[in-house]
Amino acid sequence: MMTKFVCVLLAAVPAVVAQGVAQGVAQVIEGTVSNSLGGAPIDGASVSIEQGGKATYQATTDAAGAFRIEGVKDGSYTARFSKRGFQPPARDAAARKPFRVAAGGDPVRLRVQMAPNGRVSGRVLDGDGRPVAGAAIELLFANSFAGNTDTSKEDGSFSFANVEPGSYTLNARPGGKIKPPVQMGDQVRGWARTYYPGVLDQPGAARIMVRPGAELPGPDIRLIAVPMHAVRGRVLDPKGDPAAGINVKLAAADEYPAEEAQSVSDEDGRFEFQGVRDGSWRLFVETAAGGVKLQAFTLPGMLGHDLDHQDLPLRPPFTLRGRVEFQAPAGFQGKQPLVSVTLAPPSGWGLTHGNGNTDQAGNFKIDGVFEGAYRVMAIGGEGIGSYYLASMMLGEREVLAQSFELAPNSLPLRIVYRSNGGTVRGTVEDCAGAGVVLVPQDPGLRRFEFIRRATCNEGGRYEIPQVRPGDYAAFAFDDAPDALDALLRFTQALVTQAVNVTVRPGEAVSADLKVTAVN
Repeated sequence: MMTKFVCVLLAAVPAVVAQGVAQGVAQVIEGTVSNSLGGAPIDGASVSIEQGGKATYQATTDAAGAFRIEGVKDGSYTARFSKRGFQPPARDAAARKPFRVAAGGDPVRLRVQMAPNGRVSGRVLDGDGRPVAGAAIELLFANSFAGNTDTSKEDGSFSFANVEPGSYTLNARPGGKIKPPVQMGDQVRGWARTYYPGVLDQPGAARIMVRPGAELPGPDIRLIAVPMHAVRGRVLDPKGDPAAGINVKLAAADEYPAEEAQSVSDEDGRFEFQGVRDGSWRLFVETAAGGVKLQAFTLPGMLGHDLDHQDLPLRPPFTLRGRVEFQAPAGFQGKQPLVSVTLAPPSGWGLTHGNGNTDQAGNFKIDGVFEGAYRVMAIGGEGIGSYYLASMMLGEREVLAQSFELAPNSLPLRIVYRSNGGTVRGTVEDCAGAGVVLVPQDPGLRRFEFIRRATCNEGGRYEIPQVRPGDYAAFAFDDAPDALDALLRFTQALVTQAVNVTVRPGEAVSADLKVTAVN
């Protein structure tokens, strides 16, 4: 079964039902929606008539692909069209251009063609060309973890329908019942996640270009056999003695969803994992003793040989304390925003975390923290838009956008917000409610806290205040993506379409934009 796993934020927008206008003049918007491949009418397409980026009137096409909206008030409008399985018309299409409705005027007629999405199908095979059933298949947007999943059938086949046009990578991870590969001497081998057409990592994968209405049969994936190794170590209790019967987990830190294996420590505290491929891994354990939660983790890297002596010393949790400070404008008398401070693992997909919220004085504490490496995220509440996140200090060390070690004797964390940020303003050509996004050029700052967004107004203008000083890539998208969506879209292919902006403290900079195609 195919499953979408991209996180999306949906906002319900109420439509105003057209009931007529003053003086009883029946002003009309009508039109048709058809398939760009063959011209067949599209039944059930949604039509949204917008003013200032907000839906004002809505309709749905009938079996003939036609729609009609009566009683439209005077004004300037734009139109959006959507239907599952089809791409919306391009922004330069005539029906997407702004138009005006005037009292007593002729009906506005909009004729739209929409391109159907594509289909990708293929098979998963082992090294001898035999079909592999139960393999996990991923069709991912290039340079991201977002996309679709499927599971291969008994004959090794898979199929993705309703695929949006764009650039993708395709991979398969062995599962189910699969015959192990032929061994070479004493070297144990196993099947690895394989990217089309036959490589082990996503950067080296071939791009699959899906075009509107295209059916791409036959991108078969032949699984690759790779050397497998062992990971061995001990679990130690807080006194340093062997801890028996402890469940130890090993998970891939460079994949999502992550491969995961389990082992149980023996009477000497020893554990062992066999069949581990080269790559980055997360080795961790959680347990409890005397009502106290204990944990340990490490980040071993596997490269061409077994890993021994990976000891996991169990430690009780401790409390991390800190303070959030706001350097407010002169004369400011209001309350400072509240901030949520979160600890997350330095890489991979989080397996441990902690969270604390500031009080009115800006103090916070995070209970249940375990010794190890972390990074910090700070998310502000109401009023945070008047500031930007400037600094995170652990003692005298700057840890903003860095990972760092935490221990029971760690110094308090100090987070600083400032209000002398710069302003980015400008225009968006053919705006129609487009979303403007600023993404930091520094890869270390490409996180939720540093993505800035705005929506252009009816006149096509936008303004983003209190931007953290630095270099940014500025985009205008046809929608208003949230911070996560903006990060998923930020690929090298989009960089060339960005307007580069340098923001300085207290200064305004202008950036005029054109709407960028998402994929």
